Amino acid sequence: MANDPESSYEWERSGQQSADAIAEAAGVSEEIAEDVREVLSDRHFDRSSAEVGDEQAFDADTHYAKKEITGAPYQEDWNQFERTVREESRYFAPVVRSTLDRIFDGVAGHKTISGHTVVADAGPSTKIDHLFRARVFQSERAVLEAIERPDLRLGPPPPNRATAGRMNPAGISVFYGARSTKVATAEVRPPVGSRVVSGKFEITRSLKLLNLDALVDVYVKGSIFDPNHAGRMERAAFLGTLGFLLCRAVMPEEETSGYLVTQVVADYLANVVKLDGVIFRSVQTGTKSANVVLFHHASRVEKLDLPEGSKISAVGGMMGPDEDDADYYVGEEVPEIVPPKREGHGVKISGMGVFEFWGSSEPVDPRPVTLRLETKSVQVTHIAKVEYSGRSFEVHRYRTTKPAAGEKPPF
Repeated sequence: MANDPESSYEWERSGQQSADAIAEAAGVSEEIAEDVREVLSDRHFDRSSAEVGDEQAFDADTHYAKKEITGAPYQEDWNQFERTVREESRYFAPVVRSTLDRIFDGVAGHKTISGHTVVADAGPSTKIDHLFRARVFQSERAVLEAIERPDLRLGPPPPNRATAGRMNPAGISVFYGARSTKVATAEVRPPVGSRVVSGKFEITRSLKLLNLDALVDVYVKGSIFDPNHAGRMERAAFLGTLGFLLCRAVMPEEETSGYLVTQVVADYLANVVKLDGVIFRSVQTGTKSANVVLFHHASRVEKLDLPEGSKISAVGGMMGPDEDDADYYVGEEVPEIVPPKREGHGVKISGMGVFEFWGSSEPVDPRPVTLRLETKSVQVTHIAKVEYSGRSFEVHRYRTTKPAAGEKPPF
């Protein structure tokens, strides 16, 4: 078209001339880049193709354009991984382990564009030194029981009561917390008329948490002349979408199957990568880095310091027709301190292999304490209304006339 004398079509090549592309990619002067181009031109010259007029890879007028890096290869592996987990095998299929190994290899060393690692420190003297947790209750009696022993009622449930969640299968107890009381309350989806008991938990030891929201900003250093660089760029591009894949909203009727993939990933991060938990966005509020789940090994809550024989009683609730009159009180009646006897102290191993204190049937939890409840932070919220936000879209409806029998449609 450009050679047609009657055509006004103008055409220009996209990209850069080969020497300019070399200069930009290698960070060298135009003179050095031209010398490199000439060497490459001689090295890769194909006489037979040149004789028929084909352009050579490093001719002076050959143009190069940057190739778009996407996470497509990893996305294909991820799709196969999801199908396997949902339909075939969760833990022992080779594709499950190999896919996760490929995606999370070296994840602890990844850094964002701003220079921060995607694995955040939590615990004393860090920005994440406490978490909030909330539970919803339908009756005042249940609320009173919760504020009597908030260390037990607000902490992770015992294994026999642990239901399946986004990051845990049924029977595996983990700690779901939030960075604020507001988010913690929203995440339990309280219905109008219910009561939400919440509290603040201090993180007592150092933890390592993978920030899923930070994966979108993973920065890969390296040279495009490195044969492995493109693969690392492709993985970084896929990691940018992984946070969304793991934190997308799952409808209640789809939770059983919808959480299978995230449960397997959490198990891998806890037992293979050796992380303590994950930071992720709140589905209910849309706030980034607002939720934290601590895996089972890092979710033990310290029990309240109550002498044996203590009695706890709670009273409160609505004191009048106005919700503003509600108030709650917890009383602790503790026995007089008596010096312990020397006899009968020690530890034995039960027949089931569980450590027990002599004179007690309560098993000793081998996990280190990670969380300590601040009892003064416990509060009860009466849910008076629930607000929703979203976008409304018009529904377009149309009608067509069905052609009569034997007639051809108009198009």
